[in-house]
Amino acid sequence: MRYKLVVKNADGEVVGVREKDNDMFTANFGAWLAAIFKLGFTKDSATTYTAIDENGTARTLGNYSSNSDYVNRASPIHCDWGNQFRVAIGSSTSAPTVNDIALGAEVARVQANMPQVVADPSTGELKIIFSATFSFDQEQTVSEIGVFFYARDKNNNGFNILVARDTFEPVTVSAGGSVTIQYEWVFNPAT
Repeated sequence: MRYKLVVKNADGEVVGVREKDNDMFTANFGAWLAAIFKLGFTKDSATTYTAIDENGTARTLGNYSSNSDYVNRASPIHCDWGNQFRVAIGSSTSAPTVNDIALGAEVARVQANMPQVVADPSTGELKIIFSATFSFDQEQTVSEIGVFFYARDKNNNGFNILVARDTFEPVTVSAGGSVTIQYEWVFNPAT
């Protein structure tokens, strides 16, 4: 995974850029992905995986419940992109861990834009690209980012799970300024 963070002042001028490879996916991402694969391939009603929501509650992902739709089931584990897939920004500097369930000190959360899929036949690299922009009325220092999926458990209760988190050298955004984060989830990385 790669990301690029661009900080702009109130006049729209770029005042800082951070780029990094290897943003950390969490255990929740693994549970979500495994549930999608297992249920999609086997339609196994006994298949369940556990994710921990942002409040620390264990949630059961899975329980196939339809003969016609493997993903959009009564208890969906898919992620509705429209207003459900979010990027968050915060001010904690604590290092990310695979078991993180929330940001250390979340400041804001916004909807990510629709993803693009880019395949490069010359290198075999495949990327899923999406971004989010945060605007601040008052000066704000930020140093962490994360990605949240919205899902439903086997009882059809909705919840958010953190699927990726990273920290970076703190950046101060001036009043009226903004931060744009562009994620690239890279498969078959060329370098």
